[in-house]
Amino acid sequence: MPYDLKLSHFSMTLQKDVASGQVVDREGVMLRSILENGGERVQKADGSAANYRLAGFAISDNEAIGIIPVVEDFTIPASPGPYTVQLSRQSLVGTAPNSSVRVNLIGGADLTEVAGAPGAGEFQPNVATGVLTFNVAQAGASIRVYYRANLTVAEARQVYFQRNINNDAGAIFNTVAVGAGVGEIFTAEYDTNVDWSTAWPGGTADILSGPDGILTIGGSGTALPGGSVVHVPDPDGAFLGVKFNIPA
Repeated sequence: MPYDLKLSHFSMTLQKDVASGQVVDREGVMLRSILENGGERVQKADGSAANYRLAGFAISDNEAIGIIPVVEDFTIPASPGPYTVQLSRQSLVGTAPNSSVRVNLIGGADLTEVAGAPGAGEFQPNVATGVLTFNVAQAGASIRVYYRANLTVAEARQVYFQRNINNDAGAIFNTVAVGAGVGEIFTAEYDTNVDWSTAWPGGTADILSGPDGILTIGGSGTALPGGSVVHVPDPDGAFLGVKFNIPA
């Protein structure tokens, strides 16, 4: 599941029709409301507007899970190198210098992602192999790496199991269950490139709707009503925990 059922709860769950031409393909994504033929329908939110009416989170889906977030700690090798680390997963999301990888010097600043040979304070990801390359200036440094990785079909079934054969009602009728009201969700559908400790209540950044229904900080998306972080992703729990108060 792309959200943790044991830690997530919603005071209201409603079955909603999906907007024409739209697909809600993953659980845990943010949905927004639209009016179509005089009735409310939903589709995945995005980061294009600050005034959407957010409907809630998708808590049923039509397709297999394809991407998971991962958080890992490493120590960059000391001199004489090589100054590389191997992530536990390969096939990372995105393309350098705009991949899903965020590298934080533990207790310090983030490093800058580059597509070529890294200088001081920079790193270069190989998104196909999961190898990160650093400059000698970071030799021996302790880092925390946040990233999103693609799953093979076999991996998705091993991690999340396969949907039972009768679980096709949403796809057939083009509907989705929406979790809203007062609640909390621990979701895999978030931006790994931002520092979630800067959102409320640890900081003052709003939690916003981002591309393809993920949650993010910054940009021009719509703020999650009552949104605040209850769990910053870490190696013990890679899901982002947020609380919300989404009115009916």
